[in-house]
Amino acid sequence: MPLYGLKLLSVILERNVAFVIILKKLQLTSVLLEYFQAGHSKFNAFTVKIVRAMVASREISIEELL
Repeated sequence: MPLYGLKLLSVILERNVAFVIILKKLQLTSVLLEYFQAGHSKFNAFTVKIVRAMVASREISIEELL
């Protein structure tokens, strides 16, 4: 996912946390969590915002995120 895609997704999730349901249906949560590893080339502030929104939403359980 390009950097502008991560930036756009972080803005969407700031405005509408219910979008996490769509990410879950598209099975993109695992891809985004892979980016959340230290040293990954896609690890940046936008990735942190996305993961924070996924954790804050009650649509995904903590077990699924782990």
